Parts: sequence; C-alpha cells; structure tokens
Amino acid sequence: LDFNKVTAGKGTNNSWESGCYNVKLILDISITGDALTTILNIHNTGKEAFPFEALFHTYYSIDDHSAMDGSKCFVKGLEGYNAYDQLTKRNKMIGSEPITIDSELDSIHTPPDGIYIADLLIGVGATETIKLVCSGK
Repeated sequence: LDFNKVTAGKGTNNSWESGCYNVKLILDISITGDALTTILNIHNTGKEAFPFEALFHTYYSIDDHSAMDGSKCFVKGLEGYNAYDQLTKRNKMIGSEPITIDSELDSIHTPPDGIYIADLLIGVGATETIKLVCSGK
C-alpha cells in the first residue's frame, strides 16, 4: 500500500496541532513460505522534522488454550525495556525473565536509549513460536 497522497497531513496529537507536515507512508506486506513480513516506511518529504510513532496492534492465536501457561505463551527479547502498565499506571524495568501472562495485561514497552532494533521470540503454544524483528530510528 502506497500512501503517497498523504501529504501535508495534520494529526490530532497535541505535538502536531501547531502545523502541517509533508510525509510519504509506504506499507509493504509480503507472505512467503512460512513468513509474513510487514515493512512501514515513513519518509519526511518536507523540510521540518516532526515527531511520530507507529504502532501495530497484533493479536496471535494461542494453541491449546495455553495463554496462561508461561512455558507455552511468552515474549523474550525485551530485556532492559521500560514497561508502563496502563491498568495499574506503574512503570517497571523488564529483566531477563520472559514476559508471561497471568492476568489481564495492557503494557507499553519502551526501549532503552540508543536501541533501535527489537529481536523477539513469542511463544504461541506447546511447540510453536514466532520470531519478530523490527527496527527504526
């Protein structure tokens, strides 16, 4: 999908309200063999720098109804990230243990300063995992 026509877009975020920015967005989705790849390119076509975030809200089907079993359902690779729990309004630093689900969960994970790549392993069942790699600056 090429959102080349998205230029001089004015966002609703407070940081965007003061002006318009020229931007080109390209979302590339490919499926090959056993891989699904999505690439979002955001190119500033104007002269003024602007802040932005891109979020993919991804949902995975968990085999065997094992979402609450930390040996089967987990996320590894976020060591050193700050996690803001939107339910409790608390921050915590992610250690070396995998992230598991033992109750309702709604967290935002922020990488340490200077880290622009994430290489994650996501457990989605007894023997199934998904590898997720993303980068950007």
